[in-house]
Amino acid sequence: MEARRESAMLRRQLQAIVAGVSPADEKAMASVRLPVLRCILGEQYGGDLGTDPLFAEVLASVDRDIRERPELDAVFRQAIASLVTRRSSAP
Repeated sequence: MEARRESAMLRRQLQAIVAGVSPADEKAMASVRLPVLRCILGEQYGGDLGTDPLFAEVLASVDRDIRERPELDAVFRQAIASLVTRRSSAP
């Protein structure tokens, strides 16, 4: 039950970050990519990652991979589209 609650909380945080973003809008996608990654990794590995000097390098590496690999970019866009759709269909 705890994991489900945490998952729902993460989903709400991500939905707030991507609110109003269109996966077809390159600039909008670029502007939310790092905040989305920071939120996911922070939730997964602990909120104090921002103080770890290697965390910025990890974020930059994942960001670069998403930008440079079309298959990863497609997965990221699909995830954002899912979050935007769920938010707009939520009661």
